[in-house]
Amino acid sequence: GCVPGIVLIMSRNLNVSDRVAVLAAVRRTEAQPGRLVRFVEGGGVGYIVMWMKAARRSPAGAHELLREIFRVLRVLPLQHLDKAAADRLVQASDRLRRKVKYAEKAVQDLLSRWKYSKGRFSKKAPAPLAEASPAASAA
Repeated sequence: GCVPGIVLIMSRNLNVSDRVAVLAAVRRTEAQPGRLVRFVEGGGVGYIVMWMKAARRSPAGAHELLREIFRVLRVLPLQHLDKAAADRLVQASDRLRRKVKYAEKAVQDLLSRWKYSKGRFSKKAPAPLAEASPAASAA
């Protein structure tokens, strides 16, 4: 499959625009959950964490990269991360949230979608949708 190749590409010294492109390609496989699981289990999130740390150290020009990082993290099945990788992701997100002001909302959004406990992620139950009133649907 293509997932090991993507993770291998991520291991290279990529510039910011290439990193954004790789993450966008991963995100576009959202309809193929098996690929996303293989990406998570194959170490892709480890490279995302490294890129988050690099963006925190030198935030100039990293806004687009961070935006794409959080977009892809929203679709990844993080419950497939092992404890050590999950811990690193939470720590990197927290440090980024404190250092880079515009990342604060993205980190809060990510953590609002997931329950993190004992080094593991699990999906939070989705908030119930407000039911449309019969009058509104008849109109």
